[in-house]
Amino acid sequence: MAAALTFIFAFVAARDIRREFAISLFYQNAIFFPLAIIAGMYGDESPYLVFLFLFTIFYPAFFFSTYHFFFENKEVQTLD
Repeated sequence: MAAALTFIFAFVAARDIRREFAISLFYQNAIFFPLAIIAGMYGDESPYLVFLFLFTIFYPAFFFSTYHFFFENKEVQTLD
């Protein structure tokens, strides 16, 4: 479901940033579903929600600052 929503809403972004926009949508949705499940199973006062919420907030920053460790790119790209 997250992949389908990502594919549909990726066309909202400009063509030159569409790939990055789609990645950010997909990873945020992949974290959101466990948040909804834990809230439904354990209630709103669950201590697991606090940890998952903090992980959800910092996950995009963590992903985009560490993706180069996982996706090797031989070319050096600069922003002009």
